Amino acid sequence: RKGEYKKILYPLKPNRVKGKTENFVLNQGFKDAYAFRPGMIIPEKGVKSRTTWYSVLYVIMRPFFPLFKRSENVVASSDIGKAMINTLRFPAPIKVLEPKNINTLALAHEQ
Repeated sequence: RKGEYKKILYPLKPNRVKGKTENFVLNQGFKDAYAFRPGMIIPEKGVKSRTTWYSVLYVIMRPFFPLFKRSENVVASSDIGKAMINTLRFPAPIKVLEPKNINTLALAHEQ
């Protein structure tokens, strides 16, 4: 089937479920669809988690956020929104978006 991920790419069950879910959404016949895989998300602009454990973790890790932002696998919460808007305005050829793709799309076509 078109767009089908091979099980060899997702040897662990959670990854296989993720791949099946992405395939399901991408093959529903929508005009255009994207699967976002943000990796680590750094909260911005006062975003707070409703999960206590995450809130505590964010407080402890906040001094390290500038270091994390240098990594290709980290996405800022506002960049996810910008990338989503840009996929609507400027369709992307890649349908499964990894953190590097999300960051690139967030910066693309800025005015």
